[in-house]
This record gives sequence, C-alpha cells and structure tokens, in this order.
Amino acid sequence: MGRALMERAIAWGKGTGVIKRIQLEVTAGNAPGIHLYEQLGFEKEGLRRRGMFKYGEYLDTWMMALLVD
Repeated sequence: MGRALMERAIAWGKGTGVIKRIQLEVTAGNAPGIHLYEQLGFEKEGLRRRGMFKYGEYLDTWMMALLVD
C-alpha cells in the first residue's frame, strides 16, 4: 500500500472520532514497508514467528499499531 493511500486511511480513521486503534501485520523481511509504517507513527507490538505462509514457506510477521488520540 502506498504512502498516500495509507495517509488517507489514517486520516479517515482519525476523522471518524470513533476509531482508537489502527493495526496491521507486515512480514518481517519487508524493510521498506516497516520503515514506512514507522514513519507514519505505527509501533511494533510483537513478532509472530511463522505468522504467515506464503510462496511455499513460513514467514515471520510483525504486528504493528497506531493509537489514535
């Protein structure tokens, strides 16, 4: 998901006044994605070992979240 789309999704979530948490899961090997999410304010909350099966292999995934004030 591109930066502009993520920014719009976050702005929409904040604008609802109801959403207090936005969370996502990203493969541990996706350094550009993790970097983008951290720039947008997401924080790593935990590592799920072998959290996803993709392309015939298990991949570790990071759980990340952005708390909306």
